[in-house]
Amino acid sequence: MPSEKQKMISGERYSPGDPELVQDRMRAQRLMRDYNSTIYGESDERNRILGELLGSIGESCALRAPVFVDYGYNVYIEDEVFLNYGCVLLDICPIRIGSKTQIGPGVHPR
Repeated sequence: MPSEKQKMISGERYSPGDPELVQDRMRAQRLMRDYNSTIYGESDERNRILGELLGSIGESCALRAPVFVDYGYNVYIEDEVFLNYGCVLLDICPIRIGSKTQIGPGVHPR
């Protein structure tokens, strides 16, 4: 039997109140809070947090805070990506952002 997390990622009906998913969202919220409180120039700290938050993050990426996700681990970002302020990534299913993509302010890709 697939877990609620597996069902969610595959696009099936799932229970968002599942304890594992609740914990995953809490983890993402803590990491978003940490990332969103950084400022330009704190590259090492930002890279560390994004490496923990996201499924993957490529080289030479710039994500302007604030950035918002549901879980984070379903977001895969390739090299040289730019996300402007206020990007919302609703990642109940995988989101893949290809190399050299630029996303404007306040965008909500799904």
